[in-house]
Amino acid sequence: MLFYAHSREDSGEDDWQPLHEHLEKVACLARSFAAAFKAGDWGYAAGHVTHPPHGRGSQMALREKEEEWKKTTM
Repeated sequence: MLFYAHSREDSGEDDWQPLHEHLEKVACLARSFAAAFKAGDWGYAAGHVTHPPHGRGSQMALREKEEEWKKTTM
């Protein structure tokens, strides 16, 4: 199963960002920030664990919960 970091309801899966790609970009960015503290490797590692896995099913479930919440609070 392929997991996604970002997806939109108004676009197809071809436009969604795969989780592994997103985590690598986040890790590289975190490394560059942490390098200022001589902790680039720690930043890189932290960048890979900042987000829980997201699959299409879990994203849809989260959207449904969000819609339910909106209905009850608005």
